[in-house]
Amino acid sequence: SLLVLENFGEQLIGRKLTPKAAFYLEMVRSFADVEHPDMAFDPGDERYLLANKPRGLFDARALSDLDGELETGRSMVVHAYVKKDGTLGHVEKSDSIYPEEFAAVLQMVRRRIAALSDEVLSGKISITPYRLERRSPCATCEFRGVCRFETPINRYNHLQPLKREQVMQNIRREESHGK
Repeated sequence: SLLVLENFGEQLIGRKLTPKAAFYLEMVRSFADVEHPDMAFDPGDERYLLANKPRGLFDARALSDLDGELETGRSMVVHAYVKKDGTLGHVEKSDSIYPEEFAAVLQMVRRRIAALSDEVLSGKISITPYRLERRSPCATCEFRGVCRFETPINRYNHLQPLKREQVMQNIRREESHGK
């Protein structure tokens, strides 16, 4: 949807839009067990904010828009850390990325959507869910009852867990090869 807003912002709302962030935020959260009601988090409590930050990626230039009170240290709103010299810290744990990296991620997503669309249009519609370590989307898939994927017969698309820097290296490598 960020790509749609970027490409059609002028038509949709009359001005050019530049994506700055992409977050996943649970719309419905499960209840946590507590021994006593006094132990439940108050939405105004700092611990509540830390436990329920959205996850994703955002252009580091947008940090002040997302957390207007942050000068240095850990953000209470998003996963980001600003060192005393004003640069990003704890980069491997942060959701903030530099502007050129954010642009590269959007470009990679654009290429991947195009490649997947080409595959569907050429007739490739095989069911190959991913498996990352022991996790797979199959357990929560709403099409599970009608899906023809059977683990004894079919194969998962096994993904290797990657650290953030490995992902960015792969994106840069793909971008330099013009894929």
